[in-house]
This record gives sequence, structure tokens and C-alpha cells, in this order.
Amino acid sequence: MTGAMWGRTRLLRREIHHEAAIESMDKKIINSTCIDPNLERAGVSNPNTYAGITPLSLAQYWCGKMPQKEGYAFVAHCEQGLRFYSWFNENQPYTTASRNDQKLFKLGSVVEFFIHPQGGSEYWEIHLSPNGLMMDLCIPDRDGMMANQYTWEHMYARDSHTQYQVVAASTSWATDILIPWKTFQRSRCPVGESWGVAVCRYNYPGILSNPELSATAPFTYLDFHNINEYHRLIF
Repeated sequence: MTGAMWGRTRLLRREIHHEAAIESMDKKIINSTCIDPNLERAGVSNPNTYAGITPLSLAQYWCGKMPQKEGYAFVAHCEQGLRFYSWFNENQPYTTASRNDQKLFKLGSVVEFFIHPQGGSEYWEIHLSPNGLMMDLCIPDRDGMMANQYTWEHMYARDSHTQYQVVAASTSWATDILIPWKTFQRSRCPVGESWGVAVCRYNYPGILSNPELSATAPFTYLDFHNINEYHRLIF
């Protein structure tokens, strides 16, 4: 990714900072906006595609604190699928991961996208690392996962069809992700439905210990799998 492209990412970050601090501390309900469907013209290539959408601050809502390293996320959709853009402040974005489908959250910094479609117990968890690797999981149900009823091999979702971009610089990194409707067994945008979504983060301080955790969803206790406290995304 070129320096010019990264410059536009920094510009968007400055523009959203004040608005994010005021408006997104507890944005439980989100009305989804339809954006440009071309991944090459959005997100890390052209983050201003998301400029009209209210940013969501990542925070530690379960203890009423903001993280030391700030982050923002945007949620939207296009004709092809669900879209997320995220930006994170991090000195020398850190990961030791070397291939897809590793447990990226144990190997360094990561952003996690959680999606719980309406009408079932199944939900998705998609991870991206600063060096462009992905782990995607399809979890049959929360209770079964928390009770260790499913192995990692059972939950790996190598057919999620996810498209994404990642760019990392010396003090920050950003991602854009497109998850097709067919991943969720939909043929088009599910107009009228309400889905659960959350964007969560592990920020490792250059070593594999004591990651700083944060999330966009207003969790009352620390559990990224607490699907009942995800944002409600209205299509």
C-alpha cells in the first residue's frame, strides 16, 4: 500500500476524532448505510468512503475506561455483503503470526469482527492481523463454544469467502473487510433484519503478554462472545 493511500487514512482519523468521542460511546443501535461496493475504492485505499458514517470508538466499557491506544471502526454494507473499516493507533504493529488460520489473537495484535445474523444461534468471528493474515470461524452456538463442545478444527470456516485489505505503518494500522451475503446464507442485503455485530481488539505491546483489550460494543463484562450485548445493526 502506498504512502499516499496511508496519508488519506491518517486524514480520516483526524476528521473523526472529535465526532467519535462525542457520539459513539454507547451506540447500541446502528442503521446500516449502503456504500461503494468496490473494495479497491474503499477502506484502506480510500477511507473517505466511510466519512459519512458515525465512527464507533473501541473502549473498555466493562470498566468504564478508554484504552491507551485508540481505535475506531465503521460498519456498513454494499450490494455484495457486509463491510467493516477499522483504524488503530499502535507503535510498530506487532504480530508473530506466519500463516492463515493460526490462533492470531495469541500471536500478536488482532482485530476481531463478530457477526450474529438474525434468526439462529450461529455466529461468525473473523480475525485480521497487522501483517495481513486471517482466521475465520463459524461458531454453531455460544453456549456450546463456551462449554468447549467444539474443536477449533470444527469451527474453522475456510469457505467464508471474505475479502479484505490490511495496511500497517510505524504508528498505526487499518483494515477493510467485505463478507459476502452468501456467507450468511443470504442472497442479498437482508432488508428489515436486525443483526448483532461487534468489533474487538487485542493490542500487544511488542511482546506476547498483557494485551490491551477493547471493543466497540458496550459490554457490561469482559466477554467478546456475549452476543446479547452486540450492537444491533438494522438493514
